[in-house]
This record gives sequence, structure tokens and C-alpha cells, in this order.
Amino acid sequence: MESTIEYLATLNTDYNAALDELDMVRYENRKLRAWVAHGVEPAEEEPVEDPADAPRRKKARYNDPKLGPIYGIMRTRMLSLL
Repeated sequence: MESTIEYLATLNTDYNAALDELDMVRYENRKLRAWVAHGVEPAEEEPVEDPADAPRRKKARYNDPKLGPIYGIMRTRMLSLL
């Protein structure tokens, strides 16, 4: 049971990180389309944190309590379903 909860928590955080990555790709796509349409080179921006290294993903994978409450939340939700 414990491994199932941990697996579900990992899937949840992987899903959220994938959505973050998709948002980044969509943003870059809009920026490039505007650049092509108007012929203006986009301004230089600060690098964005890679969602694959995000604390919420690391928390579920490595169960580090300093990185966030995702594992505890998922565990509580799963146990409430029993």
C-alpha cells in the first residue's frame, strides 16, 4: 500500500512538471511566432527553472521533507479513500 501511494505521488508530480514544461513550450512558441510575424528579435530573458528539477518533483521521488508537502498530501488523500 505504501509503495502504491508513493508511486501515485510520483506520477502526480511528474504530471505537474510535464504541464509546466508544456507551458514553457507554448510560451516559447508564442514568442517565436510574434518574432516571425513582426520581424523583431525577442528580448533576452533570465533562464527559467527546469520543471524536471523542481522541488515538488524531487519531493515525491526522494521523499525529502524539506522540499514540500506533496507526498504527505497524496498519502492522506489515498488513505482517506480506503
